Parts: sequence; structure tokens; C-alpha cells
Amino acid sequence: MQQVSNNIAHDLRTPLGTLRQRLEASLTRNETGDIPKSVVNQAIDDVDGIQATFSALLRIASVETKQRHSGFDLVDLSALFEHVAETYRPVAEDDGYPFSSDIAAGVQMHGDRSLLTQSLANLIENALHHTPKGTRIVLSLRRCAGGWLGSVTDHGQGIPAALHRHVLGRFVRLESSRSTPGNGLGLALVVAVADLHGIVLQLKDAVPGLRVELQYVERPPRGRLTRRRVG
Repeated sequence: MQQVSNNIAHDLRTPLGTLRQRLEASLTRNETGDIPKSVVNQAIDDVDGIQATFSALLRIASVETKQRHSGFDLVDLSALFEHVAETYRPVAEDDGYPFSSDIAAGVQMHGDRSLLTQSLANLIENALHHTPKGTRIVLSLRRCAGGWLGSVTDHGQGIPAALHRHVLGRFVRLESSRSTPGNGLGLALVVAVADLHGIVLQLKDAVPGLRVELQYVERPPRGRLTRRRVG
């Protein structure tokens, strides 16, 4: 709780300060003390952004402190990927982003269905928000040795390899993303969910574009003993 409180106090200080400065500046410019409607609307947008950030921080903290293991169950991962693909395909194509999927059948794992869905949705929304119209987006899921490999690939401008680790942190927004809405917490939640499930997350060059890979390898249950033949 102390860590969560420290994070919230630190990460919300800047947007709250911005909101206060905007209201104070409006009062200074307006001698009557009446705040223009445009400033009120901006303040409402600021508050909405703060609330979204607050909710995201609490959700990430909940995941990082492993409070969501109680929601683990057997998940049909193939069906989950298909559901996300069918949800985002019309949205992407309406906005001018060709969308395709290649999803293997029968892939399962134990996990939190809600968190896995949110994580996948965040990756697709990142691709939609941070690439130019016309960029092709591909969602895939296939089996690999001892587990599965999922990915969200966009064939946009990509991210320099030197910044791959950097963009996985909280509140990180590259210069090219400054003009788009967001708080820089989308990938941080993906990282937290991956860590909770034992999923390895990697960013790779899609030549051109960016591929975010999620790889899971099943591990034997702890405490399993291997019998040795004697004699």
C-alpha cells in the first residue's frame, strides 16, 4: 500500500499541477472572475485524464502485487485471440488500417482471462494510435516448443531498437506520440500482466514496423520428483 500511495502521489503531481495552473491563469486574465466555458471544458478533460491515470495505476499495482492470481482459470487462448480480432477488425478497417489474423486452434493456458484480454487490446490500440493510416496490423498465435507464441505486428515506422526497453516503462511517450491521447501506461500494464503469467515479452523489428511478441513456455509443477531407477 505504501508503494502504491507513493506511485500515485508522484505520478499524478504533474497533471494536477497543470490543471491548477490553467485555472489560475484563466482567473488572472479574466477580471470578473468568471471562468470561460472553454477553460471549464479543458479542466473536465484534465480531470478525466487524471481519473484514467489513477485507475490504470491501481490496476497495474494490483497486478504487480500478485492480487489477481485468484482470477486464474483455464483459458481458451485461441478463442480469446479470435474474440479480440473480431472486435478490432471492423474498428481498424473503418479507420483505414488493414487488419488480419493468423490464430492456431486449441491453445490453452491457466491465467486471468480479463487481464489477458486487456493486455492484447492495449497492444492493438497502441498500433492503431501510433502508426499512420494505411498501416497493416497482424495478430497471430501459434504453438511453439512447450507453449505458445503470440504477437501483434504493425508495418508502420517502428521504434529504434535502442528504445525498445525504454518504451516499456511507465509514462514513456516518444516524441512522435506527443500529439496523440494517452498517459504512457498501456505498455506498462502489458508488462505487468506478462510478468504475472510468466510470459516473456519482447519488442522486435518487423522490417518495417514493430512486432510485440508474447511467449509462454509451460513449466512443470513445483515439487515434482523424478524417480531414479536403482540397480
